[in-house]
Amino acid sequence: AAGDLAGMTVVEVGPGPGGLTRALLETAAERVVAIERDPRCIAALAGLAAIHPGRLTVVEGDALEIDAASAGGADSRPRAIVANLPYNIATPLLLGWLRQIDAFASLTLMFQKEVAERLAATPRRHAYGRLTVITQWLCDVRLLFDIAPQAFVPPPKVTSTVVRLVPRETPLAAAEFAVKMLLVALEYLPLFFVFYLANSIRVNSASRFTGQREWVGMLIMGLGNSVGLMATVAIQY
Repeated sequence: AAGDLAGMTVVEVGPGPGGLTRALLETAAERVVAIERDPRCIAALAGLAAIHPGRLTVVEGDALEIDAASAGGADSRPRAIVANLPYNIATPLLLGWLRQIDAFASLTLMFQKEVAERLAATPRRHAYGRLTVITQWLCDVRLLFDIAPQAFVPPPKVTSTVVRLVPRETPLAAAEFAVKMLLVALEYLPLFFVFYLANSIRVNSASRFTGQREWVGMLIMGLGNSVGLMATVAIQY
């Protein structure tokens, strides 16, 4: 699924006890860097590193705070990321890697199926949105295969999908990452506004707003909240 890893440094996030790590070490990858925050798994990975001296580097810490482009020590080899991503931090991790996508030859990642479909969505589809635009702006996206919940212990409540992202030689349009995020946020401003307005009407329906002043107040509040959310999205990423 990850393609030819010969001569590469492969970064794995959340290896746990090392199931995928063992498979990566059986490839022609030059080196594997495993980022793990759970102390209980570090000992198991240390044992695995002892069996493969010089090929496995274990980095203890939070993947959200570690630079995957230099984790384990920078080298001159092409670098790929192969990971079964924790669902709760998958999107922030991906957005962080997209900011420095030139540092990677490829990203082969497992997401919750609904998130994977957002990455590969086409315009005017329900799943199409901000994450779609940013990812496809920088990468070619391929959905590879689904993984049933029964493949995991304990089984999650959702199906997983493995996705391969290959950086484009040049982005689809010339723009800085932060500018692109702002433009995408602006594109979705009407949606944010409708959401907040509808929510305000629902919350305040019991008070039976009928006056012009009340309606104007809700419109202004909805627009203000929408702009605030848009700015938060743009600044955060």
